[in-house]
Formats: sequence, C-alpha cells, structure tokens
Amino acid sequence: MTVEANQQKQMRAYYQDTFNGKAGERVLSDLRQFTKYGSSPFTADAQTLAYNVGMQDVFRHIATRMNLSDAAIYKLLNQQEESFVDVN
Repeated sequence: MTVEANQQKQMRAYYQDTFNGKAGERVLSDLRQFTKYGSSPFTADAQTLAYNVGMQDVFRHIATRMNLSDAAIYKLLNQQEESFVDVN
C-alpha cells in the first residue's frame, strides 16, 4: 500500500471516529440539514447557486470520507432535528 493510500485510510478512520455513535449521527444530521444536502441548490442568482453547491459539497465530502451507504444517507435525509432534543 502506498503512503498516500495509507494516509487516506487513516483519514477515513479519523472521520469514522469523529462521526460514529449517537453524537456523531446527530452532528451529521445537523450538517445535512444546514447544508441542505438532498435538496436542489438551484437559484436564479449565480453566486447563491455557487454558495449552495459549495455547502452541499462539504456534506458530500464527509459522507464520502466515511464511506456512508446510500441507506445511511437516506436515513439522515429523513431525520428531524426535533427528534434530537434531549429532555432532562
């Protein structure tokens, strides 16, 4: 395995360590909602369109690094923020 491949494998592990678990799932869901991933980035204004696409690219990068399945992304798309409110 090349040095670059080893670095990428290690980076994937870092992402998984960061975003796995209950807290990580909540953060991923929040990021998905914030970046509006899964909805159209289209708008008539070119600068706003570029901004929207860039926002979605951030989530796509994290999902790619974590090697998230389509099913896992679909689950995030359907989660509601209200379901994460802890009542103590």
